[in-house]
Amino acid sequence: MSSLLRGVSVSTFSNLFPPLAGLITAPTLARDLGVIGRGEVAAGAAPLLLAISLVTLGIPEALTFFAAKKRLSRNQIWPSFGVMAVFGFSATVLLYLVAPLLSAGNEDVIKLIRISALTVVPSLFLASMRAIAIGNLRWWLVATERIVGSASRLILILSLSFANILDIQSATIALAITPLMGALAYVPMIGTKLQSESTLSFYRSLIPYGLKVWVGSLAGSLLSRLDQILILPLAGAGALGIYAVAVTVAELTMVFNSAVRDVVFSVESAESNNLRIQSAGRISTVVTGFAAAVIFALSIWLIPVFFGSAFTSSISVIGILALGIAAGNPGSVAGAGLNARQRPDLRSWSISVGLAVNVVLIVALVPALGAAGAAWATFGGNVVAGGLNLLWMKLVFDMPIWSFLGLRRQDLRVLRDVVLRTGMFRK
Repeated sequence: MSSLLRGVSVSTFSNLFPPLAGLITAPTLARDLGVIGRGEVAAGAAPLLLAISLVTLGIPEALTFFAAKKRLSRNQIWPSFGVMAVFGFSATVLLYLVAPLLSAGNEDVIKLIRISALTVVPSLFLASMRAIAIGNLRWWLVATERIVGSASRLILILSLSFANILDIQSATIALAITPLMGALAYVPMIGTKLQSESTLSFYRSLIPYGLKVWVGSLAGSLLSRLDQILILPLAGAGALGIYAVAVTVAELTMVFNSAVRDVVFSVESAESNNLRIQSAGRISTVVTGFAAAVIFALSIWLIPVFFGSAFTSSISVIGILALGIAAGNPGSVAGAGLNARQRPDLRSWSISVGLAVNVVLIVALVPALGAAGAAWATFGGNVVAGGLNLLWMKLVFDMPIWSFLGLRRQDLRVLRDVVLRTGMFRK
């Protein structure tokens, strides 16, 4: 079984747990907190995710890239952790200060943002450990982290609800700290032997690559999370509550795409293969499109039964978000290829343009359409960013855009091999 098959298989399996935990706990949060309360919790958590992206400087992606190329040293890792500790603490202080501006004057949301801000630094350390594990193809460590974090979230939220003490503050704390529980999975990596290089290699190689990735990572985080910050002042907590539920359900559509993207980045960083990445893009798109259709169909029944009639309007929002994820899938895989081929700057340009489209559409559509307007804005941003990634692959690496679309006979053989567990994307 090839390393790519193992990586995609294990990553797909582990990627199921966070959205499943979110899906299982979502009805509990919706019933206990209500539409307004659920929106306030989402508003309190969204700035944390943006802050983490803001201060990473692309270091986690750089750690993956150099680990995959077997060029990662102790003198690169420790400065990386030190830089992120400094910037992470700065982000914590900044979030505390700007919380009133991000909350639209809502005192409860101010408190929730400040609570979430306390987890910035440990979240950065966790992202770095995960990045090193991915670069070294240690997929089961990443899987264990995600499973432990998801199980912790599930157990804690259900326990709080059972004890009748689940409110917006306890829910925010649970959502912020439970992902960190998975850090225990990386204890076996502590004793890993690494070469020693001059600390200057940190500044000459890892930081320049990381900064090129960072622009795209920040823009990508903004593209996926900025809407949850802007909905509150533009349309109110009720619309944000509807949107938060829709995002929780629609994220299931991304399970296979996320697995393929992570594995492609690691494997392609070690050795590029045009046919492999094209096949990965096509298969990922077909599987993701099928998942989008199934999830939307199930949500028509799932939402009223498990969330209640107050959240029925999230069904159409789920459909729009799932369609956007499927439409942007080929470009998402192509973007991982750009990073792996040392052109993260091109991916950053793509996502930045997509973000600009997203912001314009949010401002134009959310006041009138609420959560549906935010979903269409996300759809537009995803399609533009993904399309530009495909264009860069054509212009720079001579890969036709159509090569990432549709299915080929060899793709069917690959899908058969996946089912039979005999091999995938063989060279």
